[in-house]
Amino acid sequence: MKIFHLLVLTLSISFIAEGAPTISKYIKVDQFGYRCSSSKVAVIVDPQTGYNAAENFSPSLGVNQYEIRNASTHQTVYSGTITSWNAGATHTQSGDKCWWFDFSTLTVSGSYYVFDKGKNVASYTFDINDYVYDDVLKHACRMYYYQRCNLAKTAIYAGVKWTDGLDFSDVNQDTDAFAAWDKTNVALKRDVSGGWYDAGDYDKYVTFTLETLCNLLEAYRKNPTAFKDNWGIPESGNGVPDILDEVKWELDWLLKMQDSLDGSSYLKVGVDVWGSDSPPSADKRSRYYVQKCNSAAITLAAVFSLSSTVLKDFALYSSYATSLLSKAQLSWTYVQANSTYVSNCDDQSIKAGDADFNAADDFYGAELVASLYLWEATADPQYKTYFDNNYTTVKPYNITYWEANRTHVAEAMLRYSEIAGATATVKNNILTNFTTDYAQNQFYLPVWNGNQDAYRSPLPDWSYTWSSNNTHCGAGIISLDKIYYNIDPSNNQKYLDIAEGHLHYLHGVNPQGLVYLSNMKNYGAENSINEIYHYWFADGTIWDNAKTSANGPAPGYLVGGPNPNYVTDGGSATISPPAGQPAMKSYKDWNTGWNGSYQEASYTITEPGIYGQARYINMLARIISTPSCGTPLTTTIEGIEENPILVFPNPSGNELKIIINGSTGGD
Repeated sequence: MKIFHLLVLTLSISFIAEGAPTISKYIKVDQFGYRCSSSKVAVIVDPQTGYNAAENFSPSLGVNQYEIRNASTHQTVYSGTITSWNAGATHTQSGDKCWWFDFSTLTVSGSYYVFDKGKNVASYTFDINDYVYDDVLKHACRMYYYQRCNLAKTAIYAGVKWTDGLDFSDVNQDTDAFAAWDKTNVALKRDVSGGWYDAGDYDKYVTFTLETLCNLLEAYRKNPTAFKDNWGIPESGNGVPDILDEVKWELDWLLKMQDSLDGSSYLKVGVDVWGSDSPPSADKRSRYYVQKCNSAAITLAAVFSLSSTVLKDFALYSSYATSLLSKAQLSWTYVQANSTYVSNCDDQSIKAGDADFNAADDFYGAELVASLYLWEATADPQYKTYFDNNYTTVKPYNITYWEANRTHVAEAMLRYSEIAGATATVKNNILTNFTTDYAQNQFYLPVWNGNQDAYRSPLPDWSYTWSSNNTHCGAGIISLDKIYYNIDPSNNQKYLDIAEGHLHYLHGVNPQGLVYLSNMKNYGAENSINEIYHYWFADGTIWDNAKTSANGPAPGYLVGGPNPNYVTDGGSATISPPAGQPAMKSYKDWNTGWNGSYQEASYTITEPGIYGQARYINMLARIISTPSCGTPLTTTIEGIEENPILVFPNPSGNELKIIINGSTGGD
């Protein structure tokens, strides 16, 4: 690792490099690092427009003026010459002039930094190592543990900085919630406990789990070795990868939202007023579950059937998987027997997000996903017939591009091509559509081949809106699907470069030089997000800011990202940035909530969500490959002040676990 600390009880030994150069914010690298065989390109910038237009950086342009130096010894291991992006043009989306420093031929594992000899300045340090993203994936997945509802967060799992008592389990809360349409009728009270907070609020939405669970489960299926069983959650060590244990936590809640008699489903759980308290256990307001909706029922049919297929391979969950499948079929039957699409199920009397599918295409896309996973799980031809008859009618098939914001539908469509018994013409039509799709002109090869994006993470202008980081992840997933399904093998390296380009963008190769994950300074990111819009980690609390408050937000949350349209509901922008900036600079690291003026709220920029997190995990886990370079961390220590679990993995897969200040130890 870049900074290695071994902390055993009261003994602390630190190794700190001497003679480290001055860091320049104008040299952008993936602050976690690069896989050994990956393309590696630092982006050097000189701002021209936007909030930093008055700043100036003139990089050294001579031959071999840029170097890669060892982070410990400061010895030069590689030198080269930077190249100007598009002959010195200003990149419109960022407002920057850019240069590229390509050091892809450096494949020796180690910790390094980029160095400008003429300016005597350096980038942040980074690793070259095939294990470089393992800890990043771990903390991104642990985000779901912090999002667990109706669970006390204890220091042994959460770390002392992010502990909290049992939440939303008082009278009239999740264990005995009122019906939203009859708020005083005790006969309608229902146990709707469990599941995850959806985003920065504490509400729970059935429909929003569709993309979330599909992305997490497909990420696991496509690269199961990336997911471990020792990531420090209560189920760790049970023989099931921790991400699947997290999925089960959500499934257990979804089962409570289903009417077990007919397969219908209630829509969401929340409160009837805006705002909340911090930490979650401090919120004692009554909670309500919202009326039934077909959008929720079809979501259950999809996620229960896919989960059944994945979980049945684990003895611990085999009978659970069988039950899930029967529940999935029940919900499918219910939807088919009723009016399939009903708009405006959510009357918004329970705040906050609109939880139904407001567009018919979203509903029918979910129905197609459900038919695919039910057919895969059962081989029942009725589900295949539905798929064959309807795949051409929904996005992304029926539009001119495979958009990056419906990854759950795209993944299901492509999965069809892998299942024995697929109709040959349907399979060929899907793969042909994917191959020739116009999306390549907006996200993929033509843009990449034309060097049209200075930050090497191409998105069209209209993609920079609410949750633009999620779109970066979706574009990465679609690129990886080109490789996984062997669509265009002659260009596989370029598709991998595109996907990794989106990953590097999220890891610091962006105009802010920010890693768009919260509080990752102890895990390899020198400049990560300090504030997120989240009721728990709210403005003015001890979790407010990773640098200036006592604790900061929990690590690993992906924020929504730059949004030039952040002003909502007719407000006028008063905060710049994000207002009045090039698209990529429409970001501010802040977390103020609504204060009577929508333009002052940060939620359209810094709010995380379980769905965007799932896309990020899907992209990251599939980029992680079988290691051929470097060595895994010989010691992984969260730090006693953060987590008393010390795990010492080794390449054989065994581990020594020591629990300090706890009651057990193991080998």
